[in-house]
Amino acid sequence: MNTEAVTLSVTVRCEADKVYEFILNAENMPQWAFCKSMRRVGENEWMMGTAEGEVPVRFAPRNEFRVVDHYVTVAPDTVVYSPMRVLDNGAGGCEVTFTLFRLSTMSDADFARDRGMVEKDLAKLKRVMEFANSVREFATCHTPAEVAEFILTSDSGNADQFTFIRAFRMAFPEIPFQKIILASGWHRLCEGGSSDEHINNLLKEWIPCGS
Repeated sequence: MNTEAVTLSVTVRCEADKVYEFILNAENMPQWAFCKSMRRVGENEWMMGTAEGEVPVRFAPRNEFRVVDHYVTVAPDTVVYSPMRVLDNGAGGCEVTFTLFRLSTMSDADFARDRGMVEKDLAKLKRVMEFANSVREFATCHTPAEVAEFILTSDSGNADQFTFIRAFRMAFPEIPFQKIILASGWHRLCEGGSSDEHINNLLKEWIPCGS
């Protein structure tokens, strides 16, 4: 039984549909939420890896209202309902809201801890989405090699292949994954790797500026 609720929100400078699609893909959760892994087990059903082990999670199906509610089974007889929404704010960005319910068994400290976790997750979601958006905007007037350099030298990036691949996949979901893997062999990431010209030619179909 729920005895109290609080709705938390964050403003994200990224189109609502893009944020919704990112959240809707549960495989992305480890990039912004507290979980360690996600494993699909059925239609809209996943096993979420946590420090205490895996727990079942069921997500709302794709819908036109950008509702991304989920239901977490924390015990055999306890399912925690977590309403989540992505709302277009009319200014090119969106508001992401998450309603946290307090279970009757929760102490004040437990509820405060969970609230802090949600606030941290929303803040990380904001950073991840706004960084991807800034990469895409940068690409409108720069070459693929310059975009790659932007990723690696930004505050949100680290000079490694994992960061490179993740950032490109988020910013440019239309680029085939295999192309991004090939591009990650760039000389700035791998000693003796491919040249700027090679990465420009490889990705010019999707990032044509200056290529």
